Amino acid sequence: MNRKFIIKDGVIQHHQLNYINLITFFKGLVGEWDIIIKKHTTPRSNQQNRWYRAYLKIISNETGDSTEALHEYFKDEHIEQQYMTVLGREVKAPKSTTNLNTAEWKKFMQSIEIETGIPYPDPNDLII
Repeated sequence: MNRKFIIKDGVIQHHQLNYINLITFFKGLVGEWDIIIKKHTTPRSNQQNRWYRAYLKIISNETGDSTEALHEYFKDEHIEQQYMTVLGREVKAPKSTTNLNTAEWKKFMQSIEIETGIPYPDPNDLII
């Protein structure tokens, strides 16, 4: 079971939760649990993904490389390598843009623009 609680400025941001409900929830847990607290981030939107694909098409038209080849190359070059443990061994995890939050996504897009020298268009100018 996973429960997600967003806390903003010390206040739980969920209309059905309050401090008492949270304590009751914790008391109802059986066994050992890990509680992870991390800064809340916003995942990228479907619109941002469509914008990225349009940007890849612009780069493809300039370079002659396929959009899929460009995507794979940019992931490999500009996304930090993560690791996972499998059968007790640490191995490289596949690189993916799927879990990038909006801040990481912006950095990823800026790094592509810097490398290619092809400015990314204003999303408002694209017809997707």
